[in-house]
Amino acid sequence: MADMYDDVERMLMNMGYTVSYRYEQAPRPGKMEKCHSLVPEISRVIDDKFPKGLYTHQAKAIDYAVKGENVVICTGTASGKTIAFALPVLHSLLADDKARALFFYPTKALSGDQWEKLQDLAESFGLAGKVYKFDGDTPEKIRQEALKNGRILLCTPDVLHQTMLRRSLEGNYAELFSNLKYVILDECHIYSGAFGSNMAYLLRRLRQVCRRLGGAPQFMAASATSKDPGGHLEKLTGVKFAVIGEEDNGSPSGGRDFYVAVKSDLEDDKSVIDIVAELVRQDKRFIVFCHSRRITEQLFVDLVENYPQVEGLVMPYRSGYEAEDRQKIEEAMRNGSLKGVISTSALELGVDLPELEFCVLMGIPSTAMSFWQRVGRVGRSPGSRGKVIIIPSANSIDEYYRLHPENLFSRELEDLVIHLDNRQLILAHFACARTESGNFDRPDLDADIFGRDFAKLAENINEMDISDDVLIRPEPHQIVGIRGIDDETFEIYTGGGEQRLGTISYSQILREAYPKAVYRHMGEAYRVERVRYKDRTIRVRREKRTISTSPIGFVIVKERVNNGVVYRKATWGNLLEMWHTTVAVTTNTSGYRERVNNQWVHQEKYPTPLQRRVVSEGVWFKFSPDFGKISKDALNAFAHALSNIFSILHPCDPAEIATHSVVNARDGSARCYIFDTTSGGLGITAAVFDHFIDLLAPIKERLMYCEHCDTDSESFDRGCPACIQVPRWYEDNEHLSKAKALNLLERINEVINSFEMRTYYSDEFRRRTEGELTAIGTMGRTADGEIAEEDMKYGLVTFSIGSLISLRSGQKGVIRGSRFENGVLVYDVEMEDGRKINIKNLGNNLTLVNGSQSLMCLNCGEEGIAQGEFLCPVCGAALG
Repeated sequence: MADMYDDVERMLMNMGYTVSYRYEQAPRPGKMEKCHSLVPEISRVIDDKFPKGLYTHQAKAIDYAVKGENVVICTGTASGKTIAFALPVLHSLLADDKARALFFYPTKALSGDQWEKLQDLAESFGLAGKVYKFDGDTPEKIRQEALKNGRILLCTPDVLHQTMLRRSLEGNYAELFSNLKYVILDECHIYSGAFGSNMAYLLRRLRQVCRRLGGAPQFMAASATSKDPGGHLEKLTGVKFAVIGEEDNGSPSGGRDFYVAVKSDLEDDKSVIDIVAELVRQDKRFIVFCHSRRITEQLFVDLVENYPQVEGLVMPYRSGYEAEDRQKIEEAMRNGSLKGVISTSALELGVDLPELEFCVLMGIPSTAMSFWQRVGRVGRSPGSRGKVIIIPSANSIDEYYRLHPENLFSRELEDLVIHLDNRQLILAHFACARTESGNFDRPDLDADIFGRDFAKLAENINEMDISDDVLIRPEPHQIVGIRGIDDETFEIYTGGGEQRLGTISYSQILREAYPKAVYRHMGEAYRVERVRYKDRTIRVRREKRTISTSPIGFVIVKERVNNGVVYRKATWGNLLEMWHTTVAVTTNTSGYRERVNNQWVHQEKYPTPLQRRVVSEGVWFKFSPDFGKISKDALNAFAHALSNIFSILHPCDPAEIATHSVVNARDGSARCYIFDTTSGGLGITAAVFDHFIDLLAPIKERLMYCEHCDTDSESFDRGCPACIQVPRWYEDNEHLSKAKALNLLERINEVINSFEMRTYYSDEFRRRTEGELTAIGTMGRTADGEIAEEDMKYGLVTFSIGSLISLRSGQKGVIRGSRFENGVLVYDVEMEDGRKINIKNLGNNLTLVNGSQSLMCLNCGEEGIAQGEFLCPVCGAALG
C-alpha cells in the first residue's frame, strides 16, 4: 500500500500535530509579449537581454506609461515589476537629458536591494553612474553629488519628508523637482493605515512643490494583489491610475503545498521550535512569521535555550533594529550562513532573499493580502515547490480559519485604508506644506491637489483657536513623523550610551519598554533603567534571558463631542442608543509583573503611571437605566466578542481597534465602546455602525460555542483566547461571563425587535461621504462635554413614489418603492437602462429631477412634513 503521507506531513505528525487541511497551488507558466513603444536604443538592448520578449504585464504597463498614463502594477510576488518601472523611466531620461526620476521604497533595505539592479540596467543604456541612493544614511557630500549628477534617486518617504521637501526651494533641490518626470512607488500596499494616510499627504505636498517649480511628474506604482489598487492609488496620490492586475500577470511561478497543522492545546507555542530545529537539521532554508515583536523575540530565545546547536544558524528579524543589524541578517541569508529567520511582518516586503523552501506561519495573518505576501516568500521560481505550514494560534481569527480552513484560500482581499480626515494629520502636513511654500502668510495651496478644505486652511488658520505646537515651528518637519500619527519615536541605548540598539514608538514603550521592563532585542534581554522624555531616549542594561516582564495597565475612554464630531446616532426607543463620534482614549501603564523561569515572582506599581492620551474615533452604545441591569462581566464579554467577530468579518489589524466598557453604579446605565487606537482615528470601527445588527448572530455563536474552553461550566463561562479573550494588554480579561453576555445579547435583540431603528446623519457625516474634511470644521472648539441633543437635526428630505431622481454620476432613475433597512431609508429605483437597483438616501446623494419631495422626522417617523418647517409637528424635534 502506498504511503498516504508526504515527508512534511510525517514530520508534523511526529511532533504531535494533526494536518487538518491540505491545499495545493499549481505552478503558473509564463506568458511573453514584445513591447513596441520604447525608443530604438532601449528596444535593441531589451531584445538582446530578453529575446523571448517581456512578461505580458510588463509590456502592458510600459505601453500605458509611455502614453503618459499613471500606472499601478498589481501582480504577485517576484513578478518582475522593477523592469516594468525602469524601462519607461529610462525611455524618458534618454529623450530628455534634464529629466529626473525618484524611486520610493518603504524601507532603506528595499532601496539598497534594488540599487545594483537599476545601476546595471542604466549602464546598459549609457547612464552609468547616474543612479544614487538618497536616504537617511546618505552623507551630505554624496547627497549633493546625487542632486547634481544623479538622474535616478532611490529614496525612502522619510527623507522626502524630512529633507527634500523641506529644502525644496534651495538650488539643487529646486532643479530636481522642476525636472522631475517620474515618481515610482514600490510596495505601495504598505501605504495603508497611519503610514499610508501620512504618505497620501506627503505625495500631495510633493505634487504641490513640483507644480510650484514647473514640474508635473507621472506616477508608476507596484502593489501586492489587493481589492481595489486603482482606488487605493488615487486616494494615495490624488490622481487616477490605469491598473495592470493579476489577470495580466505573465510571470511564471512555482507551486505551493499548504498544511494547516493543529494541536489540541492552541497555546502550546513552544512546539513551533521543534519544527524550526528540525528544518535546520534537514538543512532546509526557511522563514517563520510571527504576529508580534514580542513573540518573535521570545520564540528565538526559547529556540536557542532548547536547541543551542542552532544558534548562529537562525536569527530574529523585526522593525526597530538598526539598519546595519538588519543588513547583516539579510546578507547572511543570501550567502547561506543562516538557514532561516524568525520574523514579524517586516519581511513581507520584497527584500531579496535566496530561494526559500519552507514558510511557517505561527498564527494566521488578519488580512488576506498579508497572508499571500508571506506565503509568496516560497515557491517563487519556476520548477520550485514551496511548503507552507500554517499553525493557528489562540485567537478568534485563527479559530475561525481552523474551523473553516477552506475559506482561508478563498477569502476576499481587503480594501487598504487611507484616511485623510484626521485632525493631527491635517495640521501636521498643513504646517509642513506652508513652510515649503516659502510664503508663510499666503502659502498658495492648490485645491485640486489637497482638496478645498485643506487649501482653505491657509485663509482661516489664524482665525481658529488652535494652539498645536506644530503650527508655530519654523521647521515643523522635525517633529512630524510619518510612520505613525502623534506617536513620538525614542532611541534605545545601553546604559553608558555606547551602543544604540534601535528605535521604538511611545505607544510601544507602554507595552514593551516601560520602566524596569525586560526588553528583548535580537534574542538578548535588557532591563529598562530609565525612560528620558527630554531627549526621547531609553537607557537599558543586559539582563538574564530567563527573566521576563508584562505590563499592568488599563484604558479610559470618554466620548468627546464639543471638541469633536458627532457623525451618526441610532436609537431604539429610549432604551438603547448607538453613536458614531470622536472619543478621547487614555492608555495607562501603571506597573509591571516579573517572571523568572516561567514563575511569577514580583509585581510593582508605579507612583505615577505612564500615560498616552489621544483623540480618536469609534462607535459606542448607551444603555439607559430602563434597559435593565447590566453587569461588568456581561458587558466586557459582549464587547470582546463584538471586537473579535468584527475583526474576522471586516479584516483589520487587531492592534488598530480596541474596546472598553463602563457600568454606572449610581443609576445602572452602561456604555460600551469599540474604537480606533490610532490617534485621530482611521475610520475602521465606523463600519460597526453600518453592520451592527448583522454582527449579532455571529456574536451569539461565538458566545455559545468554543471547542477550546475547558469543559467545566465555570471555565467555559470565562472564555479563552479563541472566543472572547483579547490580546490587548490593557483590556480586562478577568471579568468575563459568556452566560451573562448571552442574556445581554438576548435583551439587545428584544429591544431591537420591539422598536423601529431611528438613524440621524450629521452634516459632518454627509460632508465626509463627499470627501470633505470634517475634522477641520471643529478644530477651533476647546471644551469637552456631553453630547448636546439640541444640536441634533432629525429632518430627512424624502422623494415620493414615481419621482425621477438623478445620482451623483448623472444617471437617472424612477423611484418605484421605499423601505427602512437598519434605520436607513432605501429606495427601489428603476434606472433608464432598465436595471433595478437599491439606493440609500443619505440626504445629499440624490437630486430630484421631476416629482415631489417632503421631510420625514427621524425622531418619531412622521412623514409628509412640508419643507421649510423647522420643528416636527408631532414630536417637536428640530428638523434642520
